[in-house]
Amino acid sequence: MDKTFVKGLRLIEALAASNEPCRVTSLSRDLELTKSNVHRLLMTLAAHGYVRRVDINSSYELTPKSGKWGSGQVTPRHRQGRAGADGALAAETDESVHLSVLDGLEVIYVDKIESSHPIASYTRVGGRAPAWCVATGKAMLAHTLQDTTTIARQLKKFTDQTITTAAA
Repeated sequence: MDKTFVKGLRLIEALAASNEPCRVTSLSRDLELTKSNVHRLLMTLAAHGYVRRVDINSSYELTPKSGKWGSGQVTPRHRQGRAGADGALAAETDESVHLSVLDGLEVIYVDKIESSHPIASYTRVGGRAPAWCVATGKAMLAHTLQDTTTIARQLKKFTDQTITTAAA
């Protein structure tokens, strides 16, 4: 069995189980690993987009990319500490309400309240969609400070109505 791989999995599990970002020192203590070992593992996971440093105090958390594993569910950390989908908005509009986060050029649905209408949107919590193809993603992309020329080159056309230009 690859010991380094197992240590990395244990580290991911510890981050996923936490309701707040974790410091290297506490991870080292909890996992009974040296600080340098934990730091190297975190740097490797960060380089591949699975964790991110959240402050100058060396605290780390999982990124939405970690939710791509298995069933595609978002980790508990990404659901906790965030406001859920707005029940008042759902009641007032009688429409489905989605709470999503942007992960590159994809949205991840973090929470959802279904409308009472017989025709429903086919999304699931933890599911992903191309950001330029769904309302929540379009809104988030419109307000990000990304290189629109680079983004536009990556937009795949799914239907005749798919927006594939930065201006649109």
